[in-house]
Amino acid sequence: MIYSLDLRDKDKPWVEEISFPLNYRNNDGSDRPWNIWTTEYKGTYYHREYPTPLIADIEFDNAGNMLIGIMDLHGSQNGYYNYTLSTTAKDDFGTLLGDLASC
Repeated sequence: MIYSLDLRDKDKPWVEEISFPLNYRNNDGSDRPWNIWTTEYKGTYYHREYPTPLIADIEFDNAGNMLIGIMDLHGSQNGYYNYTLSTTAKDDFGTLLGDLASC
């Protein structure tokens, strides 16, 4: 969901501008659906991909369409050739995923 806030009027509440489901990857053949946020670290040797969506950027094109950049929070936390949480070896190779949505 994308919300806006009118800073000129402190009494106005946040307004939902757009809402769209993030399940569009479930049947696109990529086998990399967006996952829900979790407090459990998923960066183990056998589980390096756990795409977790984070709205990273919002732009508008000349026609007024909203372009929403979605990045992978887990991929950013994991890194490439990084130290794992359980060892001192640099053997954690995360994968960063992302999308660009047009609304």
